[in-house]
Amino acid sequence: MPEYAGTFIANMTALKDWIVAHNRGDEVIFIFPELDRTRSWCQELQKTCRVMFCHTRESNIINRTFYRICRDEQIDVLHLHFYDIRSAMLVKPLTRTKVIYHMHRSMPVMGMKRKILNRIKNAICMPTLDKVLCCSDGVLASVLACGYPRKKCAVVTNRINFSRFDKITDPDPFSSTAKANNLIIFGSYFEIKGIDLALKAIEPIAAKYNIILHIFSNWPEKTKSEVEGVMGKRCDWVHMHHTTEHIADYYSAATLFLTPSRTEGFCYANIEALYCGCPIIKTNLPAMIYNIENEEEITFDGSIENLRERIEHFLTMPKEELEGKLTQWRQEAVDKYSIERWCEEIYDQYKNLTQTNAD
Repeated sequence: MPEYAGTFIANMTALKDWIVAHNRGDEVIFIFPELDRTRSWCQELQKTCRVMFCHTRESNIINRTFYRICRDEQIDVLHLHFYDIRSAMLVKPLTRTKVIYHMHRSMPVMGMKRKILNRIKNAICMPTLDKVLCCSDGVLASVLACGYPRKKCAVVTNRINFSRFDKITDPDPFSSTAKANNLIIFGSYFEIKGIDLALKAIEPIAAKYNIILHIFSNWPEKTKSEVEGVMGKRCDWVHMHHTTEHIADYYSAATLFLTPSRTEGFCYANIEALYCGCPIIKTNLPAMIYNIENEEEITFDGSIENLRERIEHFLTMPKEELEGKLTQWRQEAVDKYSIERWCEEIYDQYKNLTQTNAD
């Protein structure tokens, strides 16, 4: 994980605060891989939260640390994010703990051999889980297609702690390219995030519209090399940035935010950008359908040509028309995706499972 906390950790701490505020006696313990212990966001988290660690070598296999913590701390619910689905296999058979596995990304399309192996893995792992939560309807559809049992699956749509985007630390983050159309994109995972699609869509129109594409990455040098590999040259209209916790500064100042992803689970960033008043262009993926007004206007069909058309559409839109749409999209983002509703839905899942325990 990067050196800053990001939306996921912000949501987890918001959930902890909500649980503590609404339900006296409940305690939340965070368990991270050992390699996160020295990261600045984790050290900061330890000042206000109870944090434990598992050995890195255990983080993606059957995890004895999870079993020991659940046994020793008498944990009611173990809620797993981003760990391997096998990691809690010792917990349910050997403790009273209920186990939730949270899916944040759609399952990939598989060939026949991989489908068979995956079904075998599911047959082994599913009895060790009490619930599989999916972050969107699109993710649910993908896990059901891979053989996950419907009765164990539920959707709790991802939502966002918007308050962290209300503080702007730098009102002019693009001061060196202030006269340009500044487009931003997240590029840590080059192919998944469709960075090559954005590059090829923008190249023919970069000069015409004075476009600068700002790519934010956890590994800027690696991403820069991938860009040059795709383009066959250095592009002056591409600027690299290290991922930052002050991304709200850039959302608020950008002309467009691009998400031409090939696969996604939900994508917090699209909603974050709309909240900050930045129009977005996203791939037409089931997991990125947000059910907001004029959604077709911010969606492209996955082709380079259609992405280019969408970019030009926004770059030539009259200012008054764009401002009206941004006001509407921001309000819908707040109405549909505020963190309080997510906290309530997650806690309801915990309560339902622990009531079953009591019964």
